This record gives sequence, structure tokens and C-alpha cells, in this order.
Amino acid sequence: ERQNFNPDLPTFQQMQDRLDARYHYFQAGDIRKAARLLLDIAEPYRIWGYLQQCKTFIHETLKKLEAFPLTTERQGLIIDLLVEQSWIERSVSGFDKAITCCQHAENLLNTVTDQRHAGRVYHALGRFNYDQGKWEQSQTYLTRSFELRKQAGDLKGLMKVLTDLYAWYWDCGEVEAIETIIEEGIDACKKAGDQENHAEIIVTTLGSLLHNQGRFDEALPFYEESLRLRKADNFYGKANSLRLIGQTFWQKKDFKKALQWYEEALGFAKQSQDDIMQAYILREIGDTHRDTGNIEEAIKYYQATHKIAETSENLLGRIIAFTRLGWSYSRTHKIDEALKYYQRFRDMYQELGDNVGDTDGLNNLGGIYLQRYSEE
Repeated sequence: ERQNFNPDLPTFQQMQDRLDARYHYFQAGDIRKAARLLLDIAEPYRIWGYLQQCKTFIHETLKKLEAFPLTTERQGLIIDLLVEQSWIERSVSGFDKAITCCQHAENLLNTVTDQRHAGRVYHALGRFNYDQGKWEQSQTYLTRSFELRKQAGDLKGLMKVLTDLYAWYWDCGEVEAIETIIEEGIDACKKAGDQENHAEIIVTTLGSLLHNQGRFDEALPFYEESLRLRKADNFYGKANSLRLIGQTFWQKKDFKKALQWYEEALGFAKQSQDDIMQAYILREIGDTHRDTGNIEEAIKYYQATHKIAETSENLLGRIIAFTRLGWSYSRTHKIDEALKYYQRFRDMYQELGDNVGDTDGLNNLGGIYLQRYSEE
């Protein structure tokens, strides 16, 4: 079963199975094995929105690990768990606690030699400083993480920090620096023969850069390249590349071609069995029908989006789907429907204990009330 486990895209059942196994080993006193199983799924589990549960598992695992003599292996596990805890604290407790976790982890770095651990610590510190507007500190940490992950051959980690470095340079208007780090990231993937992370760098940074600059015709061949780089059985990745091609035609107002690409993307999303990817694409198909003037057809797709998102185990994905539905309904001037989804968005963040998300919810609600006022 481990051979079928994809740590980047685990199913909810696979995460639950690992948590069950982790509990078994934890109760049996094999804390090292329990910690490794938790680290298998800690990132996707928190990204899916299970913040409080993940925080509890990490806290009790750390407490046990720190009670034993600190071998190099145990210190590596502690560092990685502290970094995962820091991302959760950022959402539920604030930046002070998040940075304290990272500083605790940083103090242990001189006892381990694997640069991957340091890359994770400095990426988190870079992101938290970026979120607080501490530009100089953020750039220092993110650049350090980028170099460490490149040296360690941690291409998955490199792709993640590259995304945040891209945001930093974009905010500062340093487009040439963005092009340089993208080129470095792609070169690292090519040297390692890693086509999947090569594809991810294209869709998350290079394609985004060209999109943001309005260079849609130039973005298209890169999205097509990302599709060719995908593994035959990576249905999720193919669906994402295809939907981005659809988005590009939508931006160009070629709605007929956009629908063709979206429909193909939806087919792969169904094969991937990822309900949230299906929900995202259904909403985009609805938006395309809206922009052709077919509001009735658009509403059908929005309703289909709601039906899928409502039952998803991916809680954060559900929130994002509701947010996008709110935006879509606001564009059709159905303000009451938009308000319903934006309120659900905020309510769910409050239920998860995610204060950062709750703030976003307030901002969105304020925007839609302003729209209602302006249209009255």
C-alpha cells in the first residue's frame, strides 16, 4: 500500500490509515516510527484544514521525542515536526508562536547535517516574515532556503520556496530576478530528470508570471509543455495543466476553445478522483458560460460545484470552492447568493480555528457588501 501512497496527493483514507498506524506505534512506544508516519501526512492534513487535530498529534509526538536522548535522527524528526507546527501556529495562534517554533528548530540545526531540515526551517521563517511585511528578513531567509534546497536536491521543497520567492520579487517589481530563479529551478529539475517538479515550476511560477503580464500567447506553449511532462498516471497534474490552458483561452476571450480545454480537464479530474479539482473546473466552466451570456447554464455548473464541494473531506478546498462561487455569483449580480457563500467561507474558517482565514473572510464580506451598496 505504501507503494501506492503519493505524499503530495494522498487520499483522505490514506491519511486516516497513517494516523491509525501512527496511533498504534505511539501506544506501543515506537515514537520514531510514529513520528515518521505523522510526517508522511502532516503537511497535506493541515492543508486540508485539519489544523487543531494535526496540532494535537504533533504536540504529543514532540513531547515523547524530547523525553528521549537526542540522537541525530531524533533531532531531525523534532526539527521537521516543529516546522509543521509553525505553519499551524501561523493560522491559529499568530506569527509570534510560529516564529518561536522555527527558532527552536533553528537552534537544533547545528547538530544535523541534512540540508533539507535547514531548508524547511528557513522557508517557514521567510514566509512568516513576508506575511508581516518584513521584506529584508524575508528575502534573506527565502534565498537561503532556495540555495539549501537546490544543493540538497530537494526539488519538491525547491518548487515550494520558489513560489514564495516569486511572490516576493513580484511585489518588489523585480521581474528579472523572477526569471533568474525560475531558470535555476528548471535547470535543477532537468539535471535530476525530474519532469513532475519541472511541470509544477512551469504552472506555478513561469505561467503565472506571463499571465500576470498579460502575455497569454506566450504562456500557452509553456502550459502545453507542462502537460507533456506529466506522468501518464498523474491525472490530477494533467487536469491542472489543461485547466490552465483553458484559463488562458478564457483570458483571451476565446470562450469556445476555453470550454473545450475545460471539458478535457474535467475528464482527467474525474479520473484523479479529486473532488475539489472537479469543483474548481466546474465553476470555471460555469464562468465561461456566464461570459457568453448563458446565465442559466452557468448557474447549473455553479450548482454542480456546490454539490461536490459540500461533501468534500478537503475542508480548505471546500472553503476555496465556496469563495470562488461567491465571486462567480457576484459577477452575475446575484448578491444574495454571493453573500451566502462568502459567509459560509468565513464560518468554516472560524470552525477550523484559522484566524488568518477568518480575516480574509471579513475582507471578502466587506467587498460584497460594498458591491451591494454600489448597485442599489
